[in-house]
Amino acid sequence: LLAPEKIALLDRFLDPETFEALPPLPQPREMDPMSFRLFEAIGEPIPTRNLPRAYAVADLRDIAGWKAQLEAAERLTAAGALPDNRLLGLYSARKAAASGGIWDRVTALRRFEAALASGSTQAVSKTLPNVWQEMASAELEVSFATLFGDQIANLALEGRAAKIAQKVMLLSPAYENAASKIKAPDLAAQIARGELAPGRPADVMQGAIYDAFDTAAPRADLVDMVKQGRLGESILHVLTLLHKGANGDANALTDALATLRALGLEDTARRGALQILLLEQ
Repeated sequence: LLAPEKIALLDRFLDPETFEALPPLPQPREMDPMSFRLFEAIGEPIPTRNLPRAYAVADLRDIAGWKAQLEAAERLTAAGALPDNRLLGLYSARKAAASGGIWDRVTALRRFEAALASGSTQAVSKTLPNVWQEMASAELEVSFATLFGDQIANLALEGRAAKIAQKVMLLSPAYENAASKIKAPDLAAQIARGELAPGRPADVMQGAIYDAFDTAAPRADLVDMVKQGRLGESILHVLTLLHKGANGDANALTDALATLRALGLEDTARRGALQILLLEQ
């Protein structure tokens, strides 16, 4: 009943001494949870970097190396599947063991944390651009904003650091308070405030977002689903539209945001719009 490669794997698990001198088994083209655990059990663990994201959870255990834990935590945090503080704790666990790649991110974040702790506006201005660039390279901007938005909000930064700080605060949960301090609000700040200025933007994506917060009607079929007690199904359809919208489908974007608002998910609609405006370059 089993494929030959699965039989070979089970043989080594059940009778390891017989296969002790043989070379490692080839990695299967399509991994399944049982095979993943069996490879680990026979002493041939499979790296999770190129496997579906769910397998990354295995690398959060203490038996994995620090680099593997960091890489797994970044993948899961970027997907919203791990608390931001868990990633921060791993970043802060020790000093970077080398340079390049993820180690540069660890070093940049540690220096930024030290600058914040010092209370020096100059130190924060110096370290913020670098750590923001490192977080952006791993698509962790929203997590960074959630972790540090409140602390940055209290600093009087200037120049490039001030522009980055404004973006960070608009991406944080306290986006509305941050927007209230912007003297000449652009569309992102208007969305954050919940107050649109007259004049629809000419840009296609900005115009689609503007419409969703102006006069666009929600998708009637998705609203009807909710009336039928199918709220979860409706939200899943909305999220599919939002994904299409973020990838350039203006009509889908307007429908998704307008429907989220109609379903009472105003905060979700605003944060989704802000992330598309500020991050989807």
